[in-house]
Amino acid sequence: MVECYAQPRAGKGNFQILGHISGRDTGSVVLWYMNSTNEGVGDTISLDHGQFTFSGNVRGACEGLIWTNLQNRDFDDQSVIRFILEPGVIHISKTDGVRRAIFSGSYAQNEKVKWDSIKFSLTEAEDLLYKTTDSLRKLEKQAGQPLFTDRIHSVYRQIDSSRTIRTKLDVGYVAKHPESYLSGYLLRKQYRNIPVDSVKRLYTAFADSVKNSTIGYEVLQYVYPLTDDTAFRNENPLINAAFTKRLAGIRSLHDISLTDLSAKRVDLTTLKGKYVLVHVWTSWCAGCVADMPMWNSLLKQYDPAVIQFISVSLDRDVNAWKKALGKYKPGSLQLIDTNAFTSLFAIYCKVLWVGKYLVADPEGHIINYDAAQPGEQEWRRLLDSCIKKTN
Repeated sequence: MVECYAQPRAGKGNFQILGHISGRDTGSVVLWYMNSTNEGVGDTISLDHGQFTFSGNVRGACEGLIWTNLQNRDFDDQSVIRFILEPGVIHISKTDGVRRAIFSGSYAQNEKVKWDSIKFSLTEAEDLLYKTTDSLRKLEKQAGQPLFTDRIHSVYRQIDSSRTIRTKLDVGYVAKHPESYLSGYLLRKQYRNIPVDSVKRLYTAFADSVKNSTIGYEVLQYVYPLTDDTAFRNENPLINAAFTKRLAGIRSLHDISLTDLSAKRVDLTTLKGKYVLVHVWTSWCAGCVADMPMWNSLLKQYDPAVIQFISVSLDRDVNAWKKALGKYKPGSLQLIDTNAFTSLFAIYCKVLWVGKYLVADPEGHIINYDAAQPGEQEWRRLLDSCIKKTN
């Protein structure tokens, strides 16, 4: 049984982290978190005899991550400390080279530690299964041929089964404890694994303190674009009431305007009568820029009077966008929305990540919110089917 704590009213709150890493005296650690205005913050501190101190402010609660090995890029590496960060003084101690960290001073994190201990047998079994697949793939690489394909698939089915059980446990916890920051944290971790309507229902039941925290905001940021429930959007505005009203007035892609390279507004109503293929990207998305050669090759093969290719950047930095355009030279109409993932364009088009590909019909209605990733044959079939519909 996990003891659940009622959370204080969410708002701006100062925190201080007092930490110690046993087995290391020098080096640096990095804290990443979302501050009281829901903006990402990265803070680097040098160790002093293994000790470190961070301070800042958060909105209710958010996920905090501390990198103790700056060479590591894996979020789930044992060197990364993941925890629920809330206002107050939090003590963290960790032994270098050991995954487990010890916390005190955070009600929500203590609640998380207890809940994780209940699921420990599942997560431990999954870790062992992942190690098994790694070993099998190494043996295949040494042999130069796929010797264990069936066995690897069988192991992954076991992993999927275990993860399904953990998802059910987490969702059950969320439903029983709507006043807990841990519930918001768990829903944030699981929302892609459950139906959008279920996410919406669980979020609606949250206490105001959870809804108004950064953790709650991240859940809303996920579900808000994906639901077409006007009542839910009115009751839970992502930006403000004026934004919600403007969003409700958009009937098609043609009702949106974006900015071009010359800083002029371009009304997408100019695309009426054409199928439109939209690549949503950013300059910092490695996969996005890797797709550009194929994108450029395809757009040369189709009549722009029938199918219009456009690229929409969600970069907040216009200069970074222009620099990427100069470097990668993508073809097609180039547009940008610096409001990024909280823009009318991104919300209407249900864009939660990049690179994303959308297809709109000649009336501007989006007929595919998540078109396949570029592959010449897949894209040819998609584009050719659009052409047939115009004939």
